[in-house]
Amino acid sequence: MEMKIQKADHPLAVLIKVELENGNGNGSGFFVDKDLIATNIHVVASATSVSVELVDRNTESIVKKFDVVDVTAFDAKNDLVILRVDGEDSPLPLGNSNLVKTGDTVQAVGFPDRKYSVTKAPIHSIRDSDKWIRMKVKTCGGISGGPVLNSDHKVIGIAVRNAGFFSYVIPINTVKTLLNYSQILQSLTQWQKTRQIYAYSYMVQSQNNRISGCKSDALVDLNKASELYPEFSLIFYRRGSLKTNLGQSKMQNNNLIEAREHYKGAIDDYTEAIRLCPDYTEAYNDRADALYNLGNIAATLENVVESRNLYQDANIDVNNAIKLLPNFAVSYHTRGQIKYVLSDPYGAIQDYEKAREIEPDYEDVLPDLKLAQQAIRPEEREVNP
Repeated sequence: MEMKIQKADHPLAVLIKVELENGNGNGSGFFVDKDLIATNIHVVASATSVSVELVDRNTESIVKKFDVVDVTAFDAKNDLVILRVDGEDSPLPLGNSNLVKTGDTVQAVGFPDRKYSVTKAPIHSIRDSDKWIRMKVKTCGGISGGPVLNSDHKVIGIAVRNAGFFSYVIPINTVKTLLNYSQILQSLTQWQKTRQIYAYSYMVQSQNNRISGCKSDALVDLNKASELYPEFSLIFYRRGSLKTNLGQSKMQNNNLIEAREHYKGAIDDYTEAIRLCPDYTEAYNDRADALYNLGNIAATLENVVESRNLYQDANIDVNNAIKLLPNFAVSYHTRGQIKYVLSDPYGAIQDYEKAREIEPDYEDVLPDLKLAQQAIRPEEREVNP
């Protein structure tokens, strides 16, 4: 099939509007065939209805509007779904994501806050296990499902979610593989009843509950998601993150016993996420952070040997994270905190400065850097400036 190349002023993405049981939302997508649109599963998993709009990139007026006819294919592990619509438009040309290199400049196109937007950024890195691309920018909500294009204006991936100082992009070659599958057509409603998509719905619901402050409900949602889709590492990572957050809240209220249980639960979830995805850098880093906090609790309870063992385990994890992703600023911050409590202020300062070198706007490092600098005796500062 010969693909038409869109004109320069033609919208490169479509706006996907979703109605939910308790409100509405939106995401992005793009044409991969004349009547097929690619987007993220999480954009439409919870929708009671979906509409697709082609919006003029200059005037923001609606050029065309489409209804979703059915789902033609999906890949739950990679958060991908192909929707067939009741009209046609020109598909975007698809590139080869295997040719993407760190440092390449790309542009993510989508609809944060339902406004057409183009975000340019360099490629940060590429994950080995699934070739997911990290883009060195934090994208805004609503851009999920939108195309990411190279300098030749070919799609090399699909924006999916943020992680720290970068955004993840699903490689377009994964989409090409999905397009080659011949699957039984399902209505959107039928598709949403499959166990993996139910799990995505609970994940979306959990995220909304967490944002609104209903953390206990958010945890219940993730428990249900993990029962439905126990093969999916992201569920366990997010549950670990939520339990870590709950542990932090308990520590702030000086409830060390409950905090400890939350951190232990978080470590179990991060461990499962790593088992399912062995190069899950963020899971290694965040497990290190949970171990570090457990060590702080043990130190407060004067369990000196236990605290030191936990700090050392945390150090192993954060070193694994840095080995997997040497330019991940968050891991240097985490390792600096661990070095500081292990009585190595010089090593802590080096890591904090490395984190700032990678991410100059990383302001969370500054209080810890100042604390480590103050820990050095004045006479030592002259010898070790």
